[in-house]
Amino acid sequence: MEWLYLVLILSFSVLPLSKSQNTITATNSITSNQTIISAGGTFALGFFSPGNSTGSYLGIWYNTIPKLTVIWVANRATPIPKGSASILRLSKDGNLVVLSGKEQIWTSNVSVINGTDAVLLDNGNLVLRHGKDELWHSFDHPTDTFLADMKLSSNRNGQQMRLTSWADDENPRPGIFSLGIDPDRHQVYIWKGDEPYWRSNVYATNLTFGSGFIGDGSWFGQRVMDGGFPAYISYVIEDDEDYILYDISTNSMSIRFTLVPRGQIELQLWMQTKWKAVWQSSRGPCDFYGYCGPFTTCNKTNESIPACKCMTGFQPKSHNEWIAGNWTGGCVRIKTLSCDRGDMFSVYEGVKLPDHAVSIGKISFNDCESGCIRNCSCNAYAYENVTNELKIVCLNWFRELVDITISNYTTAYKLYVRIRSSQLVLHLHSNILIKTSVFFHDQHAVDKIHANNFTHKRKFRNEAAVTVAIVSVGMLLISIFGYFLRRRRRRLIREVNSCGLCYAERIRRELLGYDSLSTSIGDAHNSIELVSFSLRSILEATGSFSVENKVGEGGFGSVYKGSLPGNREVAVKRLSARSSQGREEFMNELRIIAKLQHKNLVRLLGCCVEEDEKILLYEYMPNRSLDKFLFDPSESVNLDWSKRFNIIEGVAQGLLYLHKYSRLRVIHRDLKASNVLLDQMMTPKISDFALARIFGMNQTQDKTNRVVGTYGYMAPEYALHGTFSERSDVFSFGVLLLEIVTGKRSTSTYTEGFLTILEWAWKRWMEGRGLELIDPLIRGTSSNADLQAVKCINIGLLCVEEIMSERPTMSQVVAMLINETTTVPSPKKTAFTIHRSAQVSNRFSNNQVTVTNLEPR
Repeated sequence: MEWLYLVLILSFSVLPLSKSQNTITATNSITSNQTIISAGGTFALGFFSPGNSTGSYLGIWYNTIPKLTVIWVANRATPIPKGSASILRLSKDGNLVVLSGKEQIWTSNVSVINGTDAVLLDNGNLVLRHGKDELWHSFDHPTDTFLADMKLSSNRNGQQMRLTSWADDENPRPGIFSLGIDPDRHQVYIWKGDEPYWRSNVYATNLTFGSGFIGDGSWFGQRVMDGGFPAYISYVIEDDEDYILYDISTNSMSIRFTLVPRGQIELQLWMQTKWKAVWQSSRGPCDFYGYCGPFTTCNKTNESIPACKCMTGFQPKSHNEWIAGNWTGGCVRIKTLSCDRGDMFSVYEGVKLPDHAVSIGKISFNDCESGCIRNCSCNAYAYENVTNELKIVCLNWFRELVDITISNYTTAYKLYVRIRSSQLVLHLHSNILIKTSVFFHDQHAVDKIHANNFTHKRKFRNEAAVTVAIVSVGMLLISIFGYFLRRRRRRLIREVNSCGLCYAERIRRELLGYDSLSTSIGDAHNSIELVSFSLRSILEATGSFSVENKVGEGGFGSVYKGSLPGNREVAVKRLSARSSQGREEFMNELRIIAKLQHKNLVRLLGCCVEEDEKILLYEYMPNRSLDKFLFDPSESVNLDWSKRFNIIEGVAQGLLYLHKYSRLRVIHRDLKASNVLLDQMMTPKISDFALARIFGMNQTQDKTNRVVGTYGYMAPEYALHGTFSERSDVFSFGVLLLEIVTGKRSTSTYTEGFLTILEWAWKRWMEGRGLELIDPLIRGTSSNADLQAVKCINIGLLCVEEIMSERPTMSQVVAMLINETTTVPSPKKTAFTIHRSAQVSNRFSNNQVTVTNLEPR
């Protein structure tokens, strides 16, 4: 009998699995020299030491492939030192744990109870179970490998599954590359650190999310069937998450997607003795994110050098860098958009659509293009007429167009890029070899252009010759004009050097001769008192507008930090010659701010108007703009509730002064976080009055055909009909107030797919969950702070009510903020909380909406 006991003891020490070879229970474990095998024998789980590694890891690998190929690692960031005893077992609380001696190295870390077991499935998934309940999956915590039956997802709560590359081929530690989904953009990205390194095409999206998939045999806009086998990739959009998965029609092949250490996602197939990459995400320079810079195309269809080209109507931002082969600066418009019937579209086919698309929803082609042409900030649109409700219908782009690749993608999308009409006509006559077409408001003009270009080739050649001659003569005249202009500039600079501040009289004449202000204010502008600075003093103060002194940039131009005699710091706002803010806006801002004196309004110190230069000097705000604090995680921790409330109250007092107590009754029209500047004491000051309007004392509202402002802050009556009033500013203040309390941008996507902060806040408020809206950084710091923050949310919702007349005035807002005994009524229907299909019309006006950049002034 003694030999029988000895055999049993030895068998338990070598095979510690009591149920089966693919299961771990509370009484069984895995040590460094043991493994468990999935039921079909495909995968193994155990400890391994890759290459020359000095540590060991718990991992899952292919059991039937002779080359060690690990598909999952548990303790990749904390290897077990070589020589230490390692074990995988179930702890007392039912979790899987990896121990190095007595030290816990890794755990599944879920809330479980006793009676669990773990099983290695034949698809490579390690599952922790309690009876029939599956509590934890290794598939939910991937490393660098994406297998069939896995689901790589990202939800609207910010929870994201990512593949992360190994540090190198023999080191499982997390590398610098990661792959995941951006659910707001419906795209797959590879990031290098925090920066995009590669991205897929735009996938199916609309405003009424639903499940479904694109089963066209392509992933990321490229084929994945090169190996002679079908791999079906699905990109699925549901209410609360986006995810990708794939399936193969045969189990006889070992196939995997792997994010390799050099930053590529590869589809790999085991070919007898080695893994073969049958598809790669990056095969050339055009595959790298933004390789050619903004407003360019990168051509993958041939090996033409250079691959980068400026889009029609654009030119290199830096010609010297472009010639040297440095294209990262991209291109800029040759002519600014006219924002009227003089703009048209150049069409690009077979492209990967640009990044930062905004989905407009399922509307007609005519509505898609006309909506873009009416919005001054719309740079491009794309459209596909499909019956599948899950596919893209209309997309708009309001930012720089980046990462556009011309290739033979399977997508049928066309990209319509907005340019000035004169640039497109010149492009056609120059016969540039890019396949483009034109959208005119007058369709008859389209037919005529095509007829001239394709049916009368001889006449076209004659016209082209004439055009070349005209352009040559024009260039000669421009050169001569430029010569005399430079001479005149040098002469004026000499005058400035000897004259100092002698341009005050010119400024005065400019102001007094400018009569675009409302007649209701009479000749009040005659009393303007401004210091006029010479261009020479401005250049000295800013180091000739050096890059080191640049502190911000927007549609108007740039802002520089300057130092006047006596070490007085100023902010120098230099209006760009290409700026959308022209003479009218400049003079408007100059005269309005000069008359406004309040501690919560930025102070104008002086100006400079010489030749083409239009410059304003403000008091310098060392803490920059509010958005830099509010939306930067590293800075927002410094905004406690006391500071936030002081900012809210200060902005409210400044706005009240504009509406009621200033010498001029002013409607700001562009109140937002980036236009609230903070001084050294964090005192808020409203800035940027370029879009402001002056009201008569008895005037209640006005209307414009040119809607300007910032998306996310504009009141619905203004965005839709051009009607603005004090209540329009109140609406913008309400949005800003909600941003300050929640710490979230007004246009971010929130929980459960809400499109704006207003939808999200209204839903939570109506559910009695107002406390959840408070920024977690300040929530719970004190009961009084929470009560005050909830009160501010209530006031903010009152300010953004859908019906203009039901919003409070700024007088009422200030009273509710500072008087604890004032009753705050319950908010009614908030704007922009209607059904998404109808919301599109709210978000995109029939007027010319100008979206200003979120940069400090």
